[in-house]
Amino acid sequence: MKRIGISVALAAILTAVIIWTVGFSVISVSAESVKYLNGDANGDEDVNIVDVTVIQRLLVESIPDNDEMIRVRGDVDKNGLEIIDATHIQRYLASYGNPYQIGKTLIYTPSGSGDNTEPTRGDNELPEDIL
Repeated sequence: MKRIGISVALAAILTAVIIWTVGFSVISVSAESVKYLNGDANGDEDVNIVDVTVIQRLLVESIPDNDEMIRVRGDVDKNGLEIIDATHIQRYLASYGNPYQIGKTLIYTPSGSGDNTEPTRGDNELPEDIL
């Protein structure tokens, strides 16, 4: 009977340690910063026309964005993902200017504080070369 009690106690301690370790790992992963290529909506390390299609499909809700990274990578003007982001990428691909650092590596912090290195613009504010 004593062996059963010790086994149960050890199992309970081991379970608690595993749960605590897994919980700690999940917390630490969610607070880490993520590097990404601005405009690379699908995350394949290349900004191309496929990224435009991914943005369009996400906006019409034909594909999911489970981790919200399509929105982060595709939102090149940092005003929220909109169809204009796809247009900015198309203009970049056509070598028609790059005011939004498309193709540059940026850092995203998922804690909600955002990335202080990303460019920000006011609502509906466009660079002069687009107007």
